[in-house]
Amino acid sequence: MVINVVWRRSYLPHFCAGRFDLSQSVFWTQIGVDVINSTQHQAIQFSAALQSFVLLKNQNNVLPLKVGASVAVLGPMGMTSFGMLSDYAGDQICWNSYDCIPTIAQAITKANTGTTTSAAGVDINSNNSSAIPAALALGAKADVIVLVLGIDRSIEHEGIDRTDTALPGLQEPFAQQVLKLGKPVVMVLCNGGALAIDNLVSGPSAIIEAYNPSVVGPTALAETLFGKHNRWGKLVTTMYPHIFIQQNPMTNYDMAKAPGRTYRYYTGQPLFTFGYGLSYTTFSLSCKNISGSTPYTYSCTVTNTGNRDGDEIVMVYHSAGADIRKNAPHPIPLKALVEFERVSVSAGRQTQIQFNLSNLAVQLVNQNGVRVIYPGQHSLIFSRGYGTDVVFTFTI
Repeated sequence: MVINVVWRRSYLPHFCAGRFDLSQSVFWTQIGVDVINSTQHQAIQFSAALQSFVLLKNQNNVLPLKVGASVAVLGPMGMTSFGMLSDYAGDQICWNSYDCIPTIAQAITKANTGTTTSAAGVDINSNNSSAIPAALALGAKADVIVLVLGIDRSIEHEGIDRTDTALPGLQEPFAQQVLKLGKPVVMVLCNGGALAIDNLVSGPSAIIEAYNPSVVGPTALAETLFGKHNRWGKLVTTMYPHIFIQQNPMTNYDMAKAPGRTYRYYTGQPLFTFGYGLSYTTFSLSCKNISGSTPYTYSCTVTNTGNRDGDEIVMVYHSAGADIRKNAPHPIPLKALVEFERVSVSAGRQTQIQFNLSNLAVQLVNQNGVRVIYPGQHSLIFSRGYGTDVVFTFTI
């Protein structure tokens, strides 16, 4: 019985994709070579890159950078093309090399008309400190430093998982030396897996999570740093403190085991929460229930209260009440994302979003893997990831 259930789950996506149908009846077999790397697809790829970066901190509006400034790009992830790719990169890589992928340092140099210098300072994972003095010297001469840290496929890949979320090698002590220069520092993180940056949160003027930027990512990031774009995204992971690996080892996949794993169950204090993300402008959010009963229909107004055009994302979470948690025979998530919407709003303007939610939004998965609606108190939370959430609480 268990094998049959697992088989059905594994092969359902294959059937939905038409892999076992006649080739002439499946639409994707009719796609011609003329669409490969087409102008339209390049634009979609670049737009996706712009929306993937997350602005975690922007103290005193150090970002966007001024074009023409003296910029020093430091750190090992700023000098690599190979490191921009995820473990599952395939047909996007260059022919027999990585030369078609600009490094972040190269992309910033191109986007800036001023002086841009660069140096790794340290390796991604070694104890070699010989290049640190030269890198610090470049940083000392610059107006602003872009410090690019993280991990690549030499640190983790399919078949090799990490049990420690700290930055490898000398990256953290190097970062501390860079911060002591007293210059504005924009810290960019490039990583596919989790990173704990407890000791580096307070120091930089700005922090950006860039994940694996891929082929067009360095250019999209550089243009965003200089204010050409304002399409930031939200964190798709919870950023845990380093102590988390002692509380809940990375090899344990019990989501609900204290202190919990992922935003759905984690009860500790994260460095940055799932769904968090800032912008170069400011927004406000208001929502109202326009249905009064199921299906749940809500209208939200997103207002750009700043002086820059920009994107904002509204997320809708479901949270079960204390009465349901007390009586349920299995762990209940603290909250669960059920819907989201991204909108582009001009400075000083507002736009409307309508969320048409069904009973699926308030269902929970019981101990048998079946979705059910538990009677009791429920809440729908409308959030921008920071600021004040809008909460609607009701009883079913």
